Amino acid sequence: MKTVVCSHGFGVDASDRGLFSDIAAAFPGVRFVMFNYNTFDEAGNMTVRPLPEQAKMLNTQLAKAEGEVLLLCHSKGCVVGAMADVDDVTKVIFLTPPGKDSQTMEHFADKFGSREGAIFNPDGISSIPRRDGTTTYVGKEYLTTQAALDAEKLYANLAAKRPLAVICAANDEILAKASLQVTGAQNMTIPGDHDFTGAYRQGLLAELKKLI
Repeated sequence: MKTVVCSHGFGVDASDRGLFSDIAAAFPGVRFVMFNYNTFDEAGNMTVRPLPEQAKMLNTQLAKAEGEVLLLCHSKGCVVGAMADVDDVTKVIFLTPPGKDSQTMEHFADKFGSREGAIFNPDGISSIPRRDGTTTYVGKEYLTTQAALDAEKLYANLAAKRPLAVICAANDEILAKASLQVTGAQNMTIPGDHDFTGAYRQGLLAELKKLI
């Protein structure tokens, strides 16, 4: 049996706000592994772990996976996937991966720090209010590590090791560079927003059925 290990995006739970759950439901004969990178307090507030810690957690899941192993990553989870040990992975699939322009302090401050009630503190703890009433906390280490990484170089290095399919969203409202082209990868751009919500999800599932 195939095993798909899922690497979720920034500030979401293991299901990636239901994206991974919907994908798993479309592949009943495939084992899907979902897990949280982040910690939660009793009120549901989230603290985001630094990217190197997330990569170590992903390595643990990949090492435990059985059968033919695929790695499915979404958004910032693609960066984590590119940092991980993929020696025993058959194929990697990226959904809306951020380019290096989306890794900067400025991009983070623009997309998250500008929200009403948000506190952007690159030298301490930044806090982001969420629609469900909870707060997401992001520490200095996360931001500095993210800004120091060249995501696109990491992706190209990964593509040189393992087959990599990159699916970008034509109407991505989050990323600075929506239609990313990764050297050595199978690149495609399909209709969709950053999370392939609503009617866009069926189009994504149709492409994934060619890859999984």
